[in-house]
Amino acid sequence: MELCRASDVMTSSPDFIYSQENVAKLAKMLLRTGHSGFPVVKYDEETRTEVAYGLITRSTSRKCSVCSSVYFDGQRTPEKKND
Repeated sequence: MELCRASDVMTSSPDFIYSQENVAKLAKMLLRTGHSGFPVVKYDEETRTEVAYGLITRSTSRKCSVCSSVYFDGQRTPEKKND
């Protein structure tokens, strides 16, 4: 059996998310694409290029749901509870 290289199966222009993006954008991307995760990219000041920083998955993003306010992207604000 011949092994294939990553370049044989990867896409040339993948969807990704920047490290400073909010979780609302990630949630929208997950809904829009149905992908199970995305590469995380950040700008490296030293090399002055965008570099792969990590990977965020659908299951990892669920951990953020503990704090529902992270899902609001400024278009809507969470309702305040009356004390």
